[in-house]
Formats: sequence, structure tokens, C-alpha cells
Amino acid sequence: MKYIVKEDKMITEFLGGLFKAIAKRKSSSVLRKISMDPILKRHIKDADEIGKRILKHIEKQKKEDPELAKWMADNPL
Repeated sequence: MKYIVKEDKMITEFLGGLFKAIAKRKSSSVLRKISMDPILKRHIKDADEIGKRILKHIEKQKKEDPELAKWMADNPL
């Protein structure tokens, strides 16, 4: 069965809601189901690793570029 996604916003909203539920830890049944799904588990692990690499790269760039470090300090995320 193939699905056609007409609005990317729907996917974004779904994923945002899912991660929000995980962050708040209010949905233990969702966490259990995700932890049992090997594909989702792998994707979440990959996303965590990518996030860590991005943060490491940003910190390295801030050390090498004082102007970037100042801008980041003035404009926190």
C-alpha cells in the first residue's frame, strides 16, 4: 500500500507532537511502543547522534570564529 502525502505540514506536526509527548514523558505507552519498534528506535538513535555532531561542530566553529561566538551569545537559540 502506498501513501501520498499532500501536506508536509501534517508530517511535521505529527513528529512534533510525538517528540513533545516523549519530552514530557506523559505518554508511557507511546514510549513503550517506540522502544519495541526497531526501525523507530534506530532512527531516534541516529537523530541523537546527528544532534550531538551538530552541537560539537557549532562549538568548534565558535572557538575558531570569535565573531560567531559573539553573535551566538547575543542571539541564543
